[in-house]
This record gives sequence, C-alpha cells and structure tokens, in this order.
Amino acid sequence: MSGAAARKRSAVALTLAAETYERLVVSGELKGDAFRAAMATMRNGMRTPSVVPVEMPGLIEGLVRSQVAGDLQLAMRELRTGTCRTDFYAGLRMLVAHVLLRLGYHPKTIGLALNRDRSTIIQQQEVFTKRLAADQLLVARVERLLAAAGKDRLSCAS
Repeated sequence: MSGAAARKRSAVALTLAAETYERLVVSGELKGDAFRAAMATMRNGMRTPSVVPVEMPGLIEGLVRSQVAGDLQLAMRELRTGTCRTDFYAGLRMLVAHVLLRLGYHPKTIGLALNRDRSTIIQQQEVFTKRLAADQLLVARVERLLAAAGKDRLSCAS
C-alpha cells in the first residue's frame, strides 16, 4: 500500500472514530466509555463496537440483589471481575446471563458487562439450559426473575 493510501485510510478511520464518539456521547454514554468504543473502531476497522447499554448494570445489580442474602459488594465483584469458581458465584453468573439473554440482550453485550467472552456466555447458556431441564425449582425461580425484570424494564422505559 502506498503512503497516500495509508494516510487516506488513517484519516477515514479517525473520522469514523470521531463520529462514533459524538454519537455515543449524545446518546447518553459516559465520555470514557464512548472514547474507548471510538478507539476500538480505529483498531477494528469499520466494524461498530459493542457498548454495554446504560440500563444493564442496574439490571444486573437488581438480579444479584434478589439472589444474594449476604455481602452484595462481594457478589458484584465476583460476578463482574472475579475468577472465583465457587459453585454459588459460577451459578449466579450463569443465572444472570440466562436472564439477560431471555430479555433480549446479545451475548457479546452480556460478556462485556460480566467481563467474559461471548463464547463463554454461549457455553454457559447451554449448560444452564441443561440444568433447567432437570430442576423445576430453578425454572420457577428464573420465571419469577424474568417477570420482575420485565416489570422493571417497563417502568424504566416510561
């Protein structure tokens, strides 16, 4: 590639990043998140980046709060950044991912929110679906969470 073509490509990528940043800031994203997303467009070429929706962290915290009786801060830390493989926290991650998938969020977005890879979310969904087939109490628990989360989303939307 010639020098002129490389400069042209760089200018186009920079323009795309600036437009992405402005669009995200106007839509209500935090400036730091918008900047990281805009820089990701420069690294990834013309693909648009995935950004965690504004309502998702609150939704995740509400789901965790409804399932944890003990230390909420510890549960949130283990859910998002922890590498803990304790059954409780691993199951909680799977439960939260399943509920968010059922609410229509994309695995890539859920992965960003939970600090996991998209493929991990998909694999956990398969494992959780098998667990649901064997446990009717878990099915009832998930349905109650979906009903409560759906009501919360409707009240936030209006």
